[in-house]
Amino acid sequence: MRGRRCTEHDDRDIKGACRICARKNKLLYKQRHKKPPVVRLSLADTFFLNIVPLTDDSGCWIWVGPVGSHGYGTMRGGSEKVLAHRWSYEHFNGPLDGLLVCHTCDVRRCVNPKHLFKGTYADNTQDASAKGRLERGEGRWNARLTEQAVVDIRRRLAAGERMAALASEYQVSYGVIKHVKYRTTWEWLGG
Repeated sequence: MRGRRCTEHDDRDIKGACRICARKNKLLYKQRHKKPPVVRLSLADTFFLNIVPLTDDSGCWIWVGPVGSHGYGTMRGGSEKVLAHRWSYEHFNGPLDGLLVCHTCDVRRCVNPKHLFKGTYADNTQDASAKGRLERGEGRWNARLTEQAVVDIRRRLAAGERMAALASEYQVSYGVIKHVKYRTTWEWLGG
C-alpha cells in the first residue's frame, strides 16, 4: 500500500505521513500528555496531616499514616524516609545523638513528644522488662522446655546424669542442656 504524499514537505511514508510530520506529531503528543509533577510534602506537613490526638485519658497522638512491618509510623519527605516517633522527638525535644526513642505509653503508633524519651538499648530493654513486656521461659516463642523440665534437668545433672543423655531424652540439643546447667538461660528458676 502506498502512502499519501505530504503537501508540506513533498515526502511520503508508508503510514501516510512524512517523517518530518510524524516527528512533529510525536512531540506534540508528548507535550499534551505530560504527567504533572509529583508534589512532595515536607516532613512537618506529612507529620501534622497524619496524627490524631486521642480524647481519652492516655493523651496519645496516634499515627494514622503508613505503618511499617515493625508497627511504627513511617513518613517520607522528599527522598528522606524516617520513623514518625523519632521525627516527633527530634522536632519537639532536640537531637537524639544516636540514641533510641522509647515510649512511656507503650503504644508504637503514638507520636506524642511527651510520651517519648531517648535512651540506649539497655534502657529500652530495662523499661520493657519493668513493664512486663518481655517474655521469658515458656512464654517465649522459641522455648523448647517447660519450667518443670528445667527444674528436673538441673536436679538430674546434680545427681550425675550426662548432658548428652538428657538432651536425647528431652529431644533438644546438647547446647540447650548446657545453657540450662550453667544458667545462661532459665536463670531465675531454682533446681
